[in-house]
Amino acid sequence: MLFGGEWWSNITKTEYDILERVNRFAAKQAQGLAPSTRSEAALGSLGLWTIEGHIDKVQLMFLHKLLSLKPTNVDKIIFVVRISSFFNGVTKKKMGFIPNIVRILNKYGLGDYLTTYIQTGQVPTKSSWKSLVKASIRQFQLQSWRQGLHIKPELGYFRDVHTELQPLELWNTAKRNPMYLKPIATLVNLLCGNIPSKLSDVVEDQGEQICRICHGSILGTLKHFIMDCQSVSIERELLWDNLQDQLSLNICASIFNQDDNGMLASFLSGSLP
Repeated sequence: MLFGGEWWSNITKTEYDILERVNRFAAKQAQGLAPSTRSEAALGSLGLWTIEGHIDKVQLMFLHKLLSLKPTNVDKIIFVVRISSFFNGVTKKKMGFIPNIVRILNKYGLGDYLTTYIQTGQVPTKSSWKSLVKASIRQFQLQSWRQGLHIKPELGYFRDVHTELQPLELWNTAKRNPMYLKPIATLVNLLCGNIPSKLSDVVEDQGEQICRICHGSILGTLKHFIMDCQSVSIERELLWDNLQDQLSLNICASIFNQDDNGMLASFLSGSLP
């Protein structure tokens, strides 16, 4: 999808939006997530960057190729002339490769490397530049992703248990134990804020949320049906019994010593406290 991305210097916001929608759609389809799943959850559960991040990466690596060319190379000569014209104010172009790559460098705090090249001709090695670019973009993506999670209250449990932009531990578990793929996919959906309609349909608002089945007060739909609702008390007791049968005493103690929110987060994430 990003073939030739090194030259995509005039992408409009609309074109970026289309690419990002395709990226989010593919992430949701691959995980069996509901179409309404928040982007931060869909991408974050697989540890994916945005498309813009990938385009920035290939363009920054292409810049290194240009800087590493021999001084007599025609492409290098053209680049030096254009970058000099840009910084000397000879050209006022705001579109094209030069303005775009300068914007990308400044976006990730890498502008000094171009300044150093102009002044001294020094270029980092390919391996060090690649590591620097990946680390800079990864940090930028992580911060943007966390900011997005922070303003999505429905992703509270997701935010609490998944703090790094990497695949969910649940998916790693599914990879090791493919026979559990279906229940794990259900857990991922719940963790991503997708409450099944058969649960949300039994909630009515009368100044407060009341469960139509047990008539108990609800502070959080998912928490109520897993931790509190009397209509599933038998299933809940079976779950506790199964956990005690399959896990060590110390692990069970660490789980059950948490408050309800902590226990629910452990169940949804598949991780221990």
